[in-house]
Amino acid sequence: MILPAKEQHKEQIIALWSGAFGDKREDIEKYLETILEYFLVCEEDGVIKGILSVFPVTFCGMYGGYIYAVTTYKDHRGQGICNKLMEYVKADKKYDFLVLKPQNDGLFGFYEKMGFEKVSCLSKNEIFVSEKEENYKIRKLSPTEYEMARNAYFGEEIIKWDAGMLLFAKDMYSGDFYTVEENEKSVGFAFAYKDKNTAIVKELLAEENEKVANFIANELGCQRQKSCIETQAEARVL
Repeated sequence: MILPAKEQHKEQIIALWSGAFGDKREDIEKYLETILEYFLVCEEDGVIKGILSVFPVTFCGMYGGYIYAVTTYKDHRGQGICNKLMEYVKADKKYDFLVLKPQNDGLFGFYEKMGFEKVSCLSKNEIFVSEKEENYKIRKLSPTEYEMARNAYFGEEIIKWDAGMLLFAKDMYSGDFYTVEENEKSVGFAFAYKDKNTAIVKELLAEENEKVANFIANELGCQRQKSCIETQAEARVL
Protein backbone atom coordinates (compact mmCIF):
# COMPACT_ATOMS: atom_id res chain seq x y z
CA MET A 1 0.00 0.00 0.00
CA ILE A 2 1.30 3.47 -0.93
CA LEU A 3 0.76 6.08 1.79
CA PRO A 4 1.85 9.65 2.53
CA ALA A 5 4.55 9.51 5.21
CA LYS A 6 3.48 10.23 8.79
CA GLU A 7 5.27 10.75 12.10
CA GLN A 8 4.98 7.04 12.93
CA HIS A 9 6.96 6.19 9.80
CA LYS A 10 10.00 8.27 10.72
CA GLU A 11 12.08 5.56 12.38
CA GLN A 12 11.71 3.18 9.45
CA ILE A 13 12.42 5.96 6.94
CA ILE A 14 15.59 6.88 8.85
CA ALA A 15 16.79 3.27 8.87
CA LEU A 16 16.08 2.81 5.15
CA TRP A 17 17.57 6.16 4.13
CA SER A 18 20.71 5.66 6.23
CA GLY A 19 21.30 2.19 4.83
CA ALA A 20 20.80 3.30 1.23
CA PHE A 21 22.58 6.65 1.16
CA GLY A 22 24.91 6.55 4.17
CA ASP A 23 23.71 9.78 5.81
CA LYS A 24 23.98 10.18 9.57
CA ARG A 25 20.88 9.76 11.71
CA GLU A 26 21.01 13.32 13.04
CA ASP A 27 21.20 14.71 9.50
CA ILE A 28 18.24 12.62 8.32
CA GLU A 29 16.19 13.70 11.35
CA LYS A 30 16.94 17.33 10.45
CA TYR A 31 15.89 16.74 6.83
CA LEU A 32 12.64 15.07 7.85
CA GLU A 33 11.66 18.03 10.02
CA THR A 34 11.31 19.95 6.74
CA ILE A 35 10.52 17.38 4.05
CA LEU A 36 8.47 14.60 5.68
CA GLU A 37 5.35 15.98 3.99
CA TYR A 38 6.89 15.26 0.57
CA PHE A 39 7.51 11.55 1.28
CA LEU A 40 5.56 8.51 0.19
CA VAL A 41 6.08 5.06 1.69
CA CYS A 42 5.30 1.59 0.40
CA GLU A 43 4.05 -0.25 3.49
CA GLU A 44 3.00 -3.86 3.87
CA ASP A 45 1.89 -5.34 7.21
CA GLY A 46 3.33 -2.35 9.04
CA VAL A 47 6.75 -2.68 7.37
CA ILE A 48 8.05 0.04 5.05
CA LYS A 49 9.70 -1.59 2.04
CA GLY A 50 10.37 1.48 -0.06
CA ILE A 51 10.31 5.29 0.01
CA LEU A 52 10.12 8.14 -2.47
CA SER A 53 9.85 11.90 -2.07
CA VAL A 54 8.48 14.50 -4.51
CA PHE A 55 9.42 18.17 -4.20
CA PRO A 56 7.43 20.94 -5.92
CA VAL A 57 9.14 22.58 -8.93
CA THR A 58 8.08 24.52 -12.04
CA PHE A 59 9.29 24.50 -15.65
CA CYS A 60 8.11 26.85 -18.41
CA GLY A 61 4.98 27.66 -16.42
CA MET A 62 4.16 23.99 -15.73
CA TYR A 63 3.88 22.52 -12.23
CA GLY A 64 5.97 19.44 -11.61
CA GLY A 65 7.53 17.11 -9.10
CA TYR A 66 11.25 16.58 -8.48
CA ILE A 67 11.70 12.97 -7.36
CA TYR A 68 14.33 12.44 -4.67
CA ALA A 69 15.53 9.72 -2.29
CA VAL A 70 13.99 6.76 -4.09
CA THR A 71 15.05 3.46 -2.53
CA THR A 72 13.90 0.04 -1.36
CA TYR A 73 15.37 -2.44 1.09
CA LYS A 74 17.78 -4.85 -0.58
CA ASP A 75 15.68 -7.82 0.56
CA HIS A 76 12.66 -6.38 -1.28
CA ARG A 77 14.29 -5.30 -4.53
CA GLY A 78 13.04 -6.87 -7.71
CA GLN A 79 9.46 -6.88 -6.41
CA GLY A 80 8.32 -3.81 -8.34
CA ILE A 81 8.16 -1.57 -5.26
CA CYS A 82 9.91 1.36 -6.95
CA ASN A 83 7.54 0.97 -9.91
CA LYS A 84 4.54 1.08 -7.58
CA LEU A 85 5.77 4.27 -5.95
CA MET A 86 6.51 5.88 -9.31
CA GLU A 87 3.16 4.89 -10.81
CA TYR A 88 1.41 6.39 -7.76
CA VAL A 89 3.13 9.72 -8.40
CA LYS A 90 2.52 9.60 -12.16
CA ALA A 91 -1.18 9.06 -11.49
CA ASP A 92 -1.37 12.31 -9.50
CA LYS A 93 -2.94 14.73 -11.98
CA LYS A 94 -1.57 17.80 -10.23
CA TYR A 95 1.83 17.19 -11.88
CA ASP A 96 2.41 18.28 -15.48
CA PHE A 97 5.81 16.60 -15.47
CA LEU A 98 8.27 14.71 -13.26
CA VAL A 99 12.03 15.15 -13.10
CA LEU A 100 14.83 13.34 -11.28
CA LYS A 101 18.60 12.97 -11.18
CA PRO A 102 19.75 9.33 -11.02
CA GLN A 103 22.29 8.56 -8.31
CA ASN A 104 24.62 7.04 -10.90
CA ASP A 105 24.81 6.49 -14.67
CA GLY A 106 23.80 2.86 -14.32
CA LEU A 107 20.29 3.93 -13.30
CA PHE A 108 19.45 5.79 -16.51
CA GLY A 109 18.27 2.59 -18.18
CA PHE A 110 16.23 1.67 -15.10
CA TYR A 111 14.28 4.94 -15.24
CA GLU A 112 13.96 4.86 -19.03
CA LYS A 113 11.91 1.68 -18.61
CA MET A 114 9.49 3.75 -16.50
CA GLY A 115 9.01 6.25 -19.33
CA PHE A 116 11.64 8.84 -18.42
CA GLU A 117 13.70 10.56 -21.10
CA LYS A 118 17.15 12.06 -20.72
CA VAL A 119 16.90 15.80 -21.32
CA SER A 120 20.20 17.13 -19.97
CA CYS A 121 23.08 16.01 -17.81
CA LEU A 122 25.17 17.48 -15.04
CA SER A 123 28.51 18.82 -16.15
CA LYS A 124 31.00 18.08 -13.38
CA ASN A 125 34.54 19.38 -13.11
CA GLU A 126 37.29 18.84 -10.57
CA ILE A 127 40.31 21.12 -10.48
CA PHE A 128 43.13 22.11 -8.15
CA VAL A 129 42.69 25.64 -6.90
CA SER A 130 45.10 28.23 -8.30
CA GLU A 131 45.75 31.83 -7.37
CA LYS A 132 42.48 33.71 -7.02
CA GLU A 133 41.27 36.58 -9.18
CA GLU A 134 42.11 39.73 -7.22
CA ASN A 135 39.49 41.90 -8.98
CA TYR A 136 36.63 39.74 -7.68
CA LYS A 137 34.61 40.19 -4.54
CA ILE A 138 32.16 37.75 -2.98
CA ARG A 139 28.87 38.34 -1.21
CA LYS A 140 26.39 35.94 0.38
CA LEU A 141 22.80 35.87 -0.85
CA SER A 142 19.58 34.86 0.88
CA PRO A 143 17.59 31.97 -0.64
CA THR A 144 15.11 34.49 -2.05
CA GLU A 145 17.88 36.60 -3.64
CA TYR A 146 19.45 33.47 -5.15
CA GLU A 147 16.08 32.28 -6.46
CA MET A 148 15.61 35.60 -8.27
CA ALA A 149 19.16 35.58 -9.65
CA ARG A 150 18.86 31.95 -10.79
CA ASN A 151 15.54 32.54 -12.54
CA ALA A 152 16.86 35.63 -14.29
CA TYR A 153 20.02 33.80 -15.41
CA PHE A 154 18.27 30.77 -16.90
CA GLY A 155 14.97 32.29 -18.01
CA GLU A 156 12.20 29.74 -18.49
CA GLU A 157 14.33 26.81 -19.66
CA ILE A 158 15.26 25.48 -16.22
CA ILE A 159 13.72 23.55 -13.37
CA LYS A 160 12.79 26.21 -10.82
CA TRP A 161 12.79 25.81 -7.04
CA ASP A 162 11.10 28.17 -4.65
CA ALA A 163 12.98 29.89 -1.81
CA GLY A 164 11.67 27.36 0.72
CA MET A 165 13.28 24.42 -1.08
CA LEU A 166 16.48 26.40 -1.59
CA LEU A 167 16.57 27.03 2.17
CA PHE A 168 16.20 23.28 2.70
CA ALA A 169 19.16 22.65 0.36
CA LYS A 170 21.19 25.26 2.26
CA ASP A 171 20.49 23.52 5.57
CA MET A 172 21.00 20.03 4.13
CA TYR A 173 24.50 20.76 2.84
CA SER A 174 25.40 23.48 5.37
CA GLY A 175 26.21 25.64 2.38
CA ASP A 176 25.63 29.20 1.25
CA PHE A 177 24.45 31.09 -1.83
CA TYR A 178 26.93 33.55 -3.32
CA THR A 179 27.32 36.21 -5.94
CA VAL A 180 30.79 36.99 -7.25
CA GLU A 181 31.27 40.59 -8.35
CA GLU A 182 33.75 42.52 -10.46
CA ASN A 183 33.60 46.32 -10.39
CA GLU A 184 30.29 46.14 -8.48
CA LYS A 185 28.74 43.94 -11.21
CA SER A 186 27.83 40.27 -10.72
CA VAL A 187 29.86 37.90 -12.89
CA GLY A 188 28.48 34.70 -11.38
CA PHE A 189 26.24 33.04 -8.83
CA ALA A 190 26.79 29.80 -6.95
CA PHE A 191 25.59 27.48 -4.25
CA ALA A 192 28.64 26.04 -2.49
CA TYR A 193 29.95 24.51 0.70
CA LYS A 194 33.24 23.25 2.15
CA ASP A 195 33.93 19.53 2.58
CA LYS A 196 37.27 19.18 4.39
CA ASN A 197 39.76 20.68 1.93
CA THR A 198 37.44 20.74 -1.08
CA ALA A 199 34.94 23.38 -2.18
CA ILE A 200 31.82 21.69 -3.51
CA VAL A 201 30.09 24.04 -5.93
CA LYS A 202 26.68 22.38 -6.28
CA GLU A 203 25.45 24.89 -8.83
CA LEU A 204 27.46 27.45 -10.78
CA LEU A 205 25.95 30.19 -12.95
CA ALA A 206 28.74 32.09 -14.70
CA GLU A 207 30.32 32.67 -18.09
CA GLU A 208 33.83 32.25 -16.65
CA ASN A 209 33.00 29.02 -14.82
CA GLU A 210 36.48 27.96 -13.69
CA LYS A 211 37.58 31.46 -12.68
CA VAL A 212 34.47 32.02 -10.56
CA ALA A 213 34.59 28.53 -8.99
CA ASN A 214 38.30 28.95 -8.29
CA PHE A 215 37.66 32.27 -6.56
CA ILE A 216 34.93 30.76 -4.37
CA ALA A 217 37.22 27.88 -3.41
CA ASN A 218 39.92 30.35 -2.40
CA GLU A 219 37.45 32.33 -0.32
CA LEU A 220 36.40 29.10 1.44
CA GLY A 221 40.05 28.26 2.17
CA CYS A 222 40.16 25.14 -0.03
CA GLN A 223 42.87 23.64 -2.24
CA ARG A 224 40.52 21.72 -4.53
CA GLN A 225 37.10 22.40 -5.98
CA LYS A 226 34.40 20.34 -7.65
CA SER A 227 31.71 22.16 -9.60
CA CYS A 228 28.43 21.38 -11.36
CA ILE A 229 27.13 23.50 -14.23
CA GLU A 230 23.51 22.36 -14.63
CA THR A 231 20.87 20.89 -12.35
CA GLN A 232 18.32 18.79 -14.22
CA ALA A 233 19.27 15.34 -15.50
CA GLU A 234 16.18 13.43 -16.62
CA ALA A 235 12.58 14.43 -17.15
CA ARG A 236 9.28 13.09 -18.32
CA VAL A 237 6.44 15.38 -19.34
CA LEU A 238 3.16 13.64 -18.45
